[in-house]
Amino acid sequence: MRRNAIHLIFALILLGILPVAIAQDPPPDPTPDPFDVEAVPPEDVFEEFTPDFEIPPAEGEGEDDFAPEVLPEEPPAPEEPPPLPIIPNTLQILIEARIDLETLAATTLGASRPAGWSGSTDSIAPDFAVTIRVDLEILARSLVGETPPTGWFGVVPSSPYAIARDIRHDLELLVDALEIERPPNWAGTSPLLRCDRATQALILLLDDTTDFTLQADRTAPDFCSQATREAATFAERRVDSEMQSMVAASAQAAAEPRITQENAVGFINLSATARAGIMPVGERLELVARQPGDAATLVLVRGVGFELFVDYRNTNITPEQFLALRSVGGMRVDPRCSAAWCD
Repeated sequence: MRRNAIHLIFALILLGILPVAIAQDPPPDPTPDPFDVEAVPPEDVFEEFTPDFEIPPAEGEGEDDFAPEVLPEEPPAPEEPPPLPIIPNTLQILIEARIDLETLAATTLGASRPAGWSGSTDSIAPDFAVTIRVDLEILARSLVGETPPTGWFGVVPSSPYAIARDIRHDLELLVDALEIERPPNWAGTSPLLRCDRATQALILLLDDTTDFTLQADRTAPDFCSQATREAATFAERRVDSEMQSMVAASAQAAAEPRITQENAVGFINLSATARAGIMPVGERLELVARQPGDAATLVLVRGVGFELFVDYRNTNITPEQFLALRSVGGMRVDPRCSAAWCD
């Protein structure tokens, strides 16, 4: 009996201990698993890799994403060349006239030249302009006869520029009279030199003294007609505008009170017994008050260096303006005179 009890107790002990042992984790394996990252220290898994070249940063890496975009600077716009002068200088006109004169002679006469032809190309010679004019006159007689084309300027004593201008004008006129086309290498200078003297003078005057800019087509056959109309229209409008300004200024000046008569005496007192001086014609006045009474004529005026009484009939004040002024009676006045014309 006792032996059975002992066996039963022993069996119960075994039954109680075995599940506990089974439920417990198995003891850890002292050999680490090479594929268990947590079990193996990092330095034992991979060797440290150090590249032997420099890796460039990725595009945009390390840059401020919010930095403003810097646009490339635009190249500056090319400056516009200054406008060509309406008429070139005197020497240039003469040199180009000499070249074109030889070209016209070669085109119409070939290699031959009329008697008396100089053909001088010495631009520094004092008679350079004279030789061109003489050759032009000789060529014109050879091509169109003794009677020059209508509008021919000819030889007129004048300034060096006017002589050069007239040479170019007559040369262009001769080509037009011959009714031939100008050669491709024709210098031509300014087409304005083909126009009459009045048109040239008017355009040059407007160009020097106003903001006038000639817009006529310089290649058109009727360039001079266009230029004349354009300059005349501009001048008429300019004169009309200036006349209106002058009229307005005159009206304004007439409206300003001023002395209009000679021997206009200024007085210190209202009784006109204390003379201050002769007020000059044109002296500007500020109206202050008038002398009381129906027959009164004195008006108190102020100006630069004076405050005086003067007869309003010596001014441009109308009777209506005089009567509309307040009376000086009862006013405190301070007549004085320190102007240059004061006595």
